[in-house]
Amino acid sequence: MCISKMSTVGDNEEDISIRLLGLENDINHFKIKSCSPLECLMEKYCLKTGIQQSNVLFFHKRTRIRKTDTLLSLGIGALSVIEVHEIHFGG
Repeated sequence: MCISKMSTVGDNEEDISIRLLGLENDINHFKIKSCSPLECLMEKYCLKTGIQQSNVLFFHKRTRIRKTDTLLSLGIGALSVIEVHEIHFGG
């Protein structure tokens, strides 16, 4: 389970608004700190939609997002769109 980053004295990092384009072309809005692992965002989306995390992949501008990536490491800014794609097995 993902643990939210606790703000501390001197921590002036703001939450960044991100949009997730879901499997049914629905837009979901989330806020996350730029240095927080995107695993938190992935878990929250899957819990909200009832989808198993092992059945979806997340992409930003055709780049696959991994659990350890951050907004900062991928250069993702405010109001950017992250796409959610379902994994298809078989033929």
